[in-house]
Amino acid sequence: MKLILLALMLIVNMPANSQTLNDIDVLEKRNQECLDEGLQMLKCMSDYYNQMDSMLNVAYKACKKRLSTSQMKILKDEQIAWLKKRDIYFKKLRSDIIKSEHHVSELQRLEMFLEMNNFIEERVRALIGKLK
Repeated sequence: MKLILLALMLIVNMPANSQTLNDIDVLEKRNQECLDEGLQMLKCMSDYYNQMDSMLNVAYKACKKRLSTSQMKILKDEQIAWLKKRDIYFKKLRSDIIKSEHHVSELQRLEMFLEMNNFIEERVRALIGKLK
């Protein structure tokens, strides 16, 4: 738990140029180790979601600092479109789970977080790719 919080604090406070794909891999590995313990798996996935969301914000801000005005306009439009797509996708994920049963199991919630995490991670990787 402390390790995850420390990693999150380091990522949020890192200079933008040290944001790398390796950072994602490290967080992904730590998340898998947390899941492998078999305890509080939902918390592991929730923490990882929050870390990916923070990385998304850091990567976007790094792009704002590095890109030209015209490139940033394109990125901003792209990001707005992505956010709309994300909101629709996440709403569908939640809706599908609620429709599936009256009682939502922990496994269903884990699967939902996995899908959400993958969606955000893909965007973080794309943003970091723009920094190269």
